[in-house]
Amino acid sequence: MFNLFGRSKTTIILILLLFTFSAIMIIYLLINPVKKPANKILNNIEPPVYIQADIKNNPNFKVYLETKVGQTTEEQISSLPGRKSINTLPNNTTEYLFTSPYSHLDNVAITQNRLLIYKKVITILPNTPLPMISAYTNQYGPPDSEYTGSLNHGRVAKTYVYASKGFAIVGNPNTDEVYEIQTFIPLSVDEYLRLWGQDIKKYPDEPQGE
Repeated sequence: MFNLFGRSKTTIILILLLFTFSAIMIIYLLINPVKKPANKILNNIEPPVYIQADIKNNPNFKVYLETKVGQTTEEQISSLPGRKSINTLPNNTTEYLFTSPYSHLDNVAITQNRLLIYKKVITILPNTPLPMISAYTNQYGPPDSEYTGSLNHGRVAKTYVYASKGFAIVGNPNTDEVYEIQTFIPLSVDEYLRLWGQDIKKYPDEPQGE
């Protein structure tokens, strides 16, 4: 009888502990709900690339996701899918154009002395949520500079230049959507504007260099 009572008491205590633990977990989750991230880091590119995970295997992104500035060679770039053309540029640089899902804009890779120094990817995909500007600003803080107006993306589009960190994004601040991601060797804002800022367009009454 004593053993039976002891076992019953132990069982009751375990049930009470389990119930208490479950109640604590429920309260914790109600206070701190688990949020599913809208954007995921797909690889170890520095800086991280925040784009939707479901486009990870899209061949249009290989020129961006499978290359690294300062490391990838011309030979490796030439072997990537979707190459449209190769153009020789000044200063011993070569431009490789690749198809993107957005028909009138190309993905771009530029090499100098046979190494990648700049790459750009168009992130606009049909029926796919776009990357979020806030994913970058939350991670890296305010950009070194920002410019409203884009030749390719229109009056509202804004270019967020993180020149010292080696990347820039172009997107719509009203919708928090990224249209384009650029990665390059870190430099000054003035150097970025001279080398890679050709898409920035000052429309009437739009402030620049905030």
